[in-house]
Amino acid sequence: MELSIHDKMKRHMGLPVTFTLVDNEGNEDEFEFVPLDAPEIIDMIAISTDIRDSGKMSKENTLSLMELVKKMIKKSYPELNDEEIEHFVAFHSLELTQILYKLHGYGEDATKQRLRELKEKKK
Repeated sequence: MELSIHDKMKRHMGLPVTFTLVDNEGNEDEFEFVPLDAPEIIDMIAISTDIRDSGKMSKENTLSLMELVKKMIKKSYPELNDEEIEHFVAFHSLELTQILYKLHGYGEDATKQRLRELKEKKK
């Protein structure tokens, strides 16, 4: 049976990706993050282009990236309030920024991870 156009498109939309974070005491927890929507991805590309072209990370770019990280968390975990998200981002800002980029296909690791997850979902 052939899939409907809706089912075909759904298969190619951004899937949640699981990442592991470690706290100060060495405890590991898995978090499943959902990709951002198109307007935020466009913002991310603009920020990345600015960083590449200028060769440095400005305060404005840093603040913009943190806002995108917060949006990623809010989209992934809508039950969290803004204060919880602020504290979480403050503690894990570097890791979460790396996750943001990997989640949206920047880097070989994200591609390999996404392919593994697609294979697992097909089983």
